[in-house]
Amino acid sequence: MMGDLKRLALLSAVAAGIGAWLIPGATGSDPQDACIAAGGSIRYQSGTAACEATGAGSSAIARGAGSVARAYGGDRNMAVAIGIGANASAFWGNGNKATVRGDYSTASAGFTDGNTATVTGDHSTAGAGFGSANVAVSNGDYDIATAWYGNHNTATVSGEDSRSFAFNGDWNTAEIDGNHSVAQAGNGNNDTASATADYCNITAFGSGLTTTCP
Repeated sequence: MMGDLKRLALLSAVAAGIGAWLIPGATGSDPQDACIAAGGSIRYQSGTAACEATGAGSSAIARGAGSVARAYGGDRNMAVAIGIGANASAFWGNGNKATVRGDYSTASAGFTDGNTATVTGDHSTAGAGFGSANVAVSNGDYDIATAWYGNHNTATVSGEDSRSFAFNGDWNTAEIDGNHSVAQAGNGNNDTASATADYCNITAFGSGLTTTCP
């Protein structure tokens, strides 16, 4: 009994500490729009933020009006949604990680194991899954990065209003450093499409192909 009480006290202290860290100035007062979940229960919730976390070692943290973080359907999944209307989901597998830092952006990682989706920016999307060890990263506003339907695919965007897709195979890479660009790599293995300028539109479909722009 005493052991259970000690564990409960420790979890409560950790949740309070995380809540204070998430919300500047949240020391004893009720922070607005924040949620923390771990181990199948919600440890802290305030305002319009929502969260859930199921499975061993899974956690979810949401901060911001209307933000949602969900980690479920496996173990060691982690979802973090920071921003107004931010949405992060890590699901149906193990060791998936979805992170959003921006307003009205979405990150999803799931359907098998070890996938990572990360967004830093507003109105952007990152999706990684339908395989293992896929990585999708969006750094900018109004971007889309997806890495799925295979293993070890990587899609990255650094810019504004750009689209990066790595799919249908293994070890494909689509990368953009520019604005209003599109890069696609897939329908085979070990393809690379790399755009390092604005208004590029390139594809690498096959196996072992590399295309660049400019």
